[in-house]
Amino acid sequence: MYDEKTKLFGTKTAFQFGGYLAQVLVGMALALMFNTDVLTQVYLQTIVYTALLAVAIVVLLRGVKERPPPKAAAVAAPIIPSVRDMFSNRPYMLYLLFRVPMTLAALLPSNLLVDYVKFNMREENWSETYYFAMAIVLLSVFLAIPLLVRLSRRFGKGRVLAFTCAVESLICAVSCAMPPSLMAGGPFYGLCVAFGFGMASCFVLPDAILADTIDYDELLTGRRNEGLYTVMETNLQQYVEIIGGVLPGLCVHYTGFQSNGGCGCGCGTQCGAPYHRWSCPGDIGYACTDAFGARVLYGDARRDAPCTEQNEATQLTYRLFFLGVPALCYLLAVIPALRMAIERQAHEAILAQLKARDSQPGPERYAYTDPLTGKQGRLAERSARDYVQLSFSARERRAAAGRLPAMRRLLLGRLLVWGVGSALLLAGMVALQLAGEAEAFTTVVTLGCLALAGVFVLVAWDGRRLHLTYHCAPDALADIPGSSEAAEPRDGKNEGGTSEERSSATSEARSEASDLSS
Repeated sequence: MYDEKTKLFGTKTAFQFGGYLAQVLVGMALALMFNTDVLTQVYLQTIVYTALLAVAIVVLLRGVKERPPPKAAAVAAPIIPSVRDMFSNRPYMLYLLFRVPMTLAALLPSNLLVDYVKFNMREENWSETYYFAMAIVLLSVFLAIPLLVRLSRRFGKGRVLAFTCAVESLICAVSCAMPPSLMAGGPFYGLCVAFGFGMASCFVLPDAILADTIDYDELLTGRRNEGLYTVMETNLQQYVEIIGGVLPGLCVHYTGFQSNGGCGCGCGTQCGAPYHRWSCPGDIGYACTDAFGARVLYGDARRDAPCTEQNEATQLTYRLFFLGVPALCYLLAVIPALRMAIERQAHEAILAQLKARDSQPGPERYAYTDPLTGKQGRLAERSARDYVQLSFSARERRAAAGRLPAMRRLLLGRLLVWGVGSALLLAGMVALQLAGEAEAFTTVVTLGCLALAGVFVLVAWDGRRLHLTYHCAPDALADIPGSSEAAEPRDGKNEGGTSEERSSATSEARSEASDLSS
């Protein structure tokens, strides 16, 4: 099972990047046919991708079926204690420590490849170079997938991932130090091969490691929480991708970036006259045709097209985000990847215990041995009181002194802070818009929307907990002897009593938990 997961996610990645490759091949064909008219390229690509999307929807509706629900569904734990359990899972925290920087490291080069080619390498026919480079990246992904699967079988996923990140960091750092003029040709396409291997490692290995982490969580909690982990993974990745997509554009905006180098046409944007290669302030490229290879009739015929020109600060910003930041992100991912302890032997022990738990009758099925620490543990049924206490941190419970009214005041204060902060931020956006401060307005809106996305999560989190304080027992937060132990399912406690007593307590706890969850 340890190796099968890597193979499964390798196959998934191959099909995913097969779609990307089809997109690049279509773009390359259109770039060759309409190399001086980017708008026509985009228009035709829209038609092709819309048709492919329609086909994909039909296949999805006809070929995918939901698995029938179990006849006796288990009682779902409340969302907040489940999330807190998830973030107390040490392998998952290590996973996040390398997943977040790796997402940025794989995202930035693909997002900024066009800008690096056009403004750092000064390529007038940037679209053709871009699509050729992306084809190399995607083909490298296909070459890297079987290699990564085979290496992970021999050396383990964590070690292979750490080694890949270290190599990618070194390559990006060396490439960042090289002048862009030296990157043209062989070095640049070699860099694209490295990007492909980095992207493959980012998609194949972390997903397989997350699947192993979910198995470990099931061993410790007795619940299969892949839905919760998947939702958290998807939302976190989208948030990171938004930051990675917005931040470089915001930075180059303040360095003096000019769209198309300040030119009215050229570099793929058609000019009104067929004898213009470009038309820029102070420089018009007169030629017999508007083709990229047409000889410029006046001035230095070998000069770079002005539409590829940006100031030094903008070029440096693109260079740092394209190569420097990925080098740093890959480096940050090395240590947590090395510390991932769920390798083959530990994962086999996890699966063996889960299988025994399903087949073993009686209270013995709740005992387990943590393969990462070697400690003995026992699953404990949580009562409604346990779930209430686990909805708040120990610091919050101490601040409220175990009293519900004090906890309500604490949560209302937090919600007031989130509300006032959001209102001030929105008011600032409106004021800047009315004042005509377009540049400041763009910045505040960009960063403000990112901040508001996080605030909305905090509002939902604290609002749900505030609602809980009005629908629980009056002494639910009060510490009683053994309450902290009852709230922890991983400490090996709560083993006393006869089997009949445990069965009765289990039924009562499930009933209370069901009421609280609903």
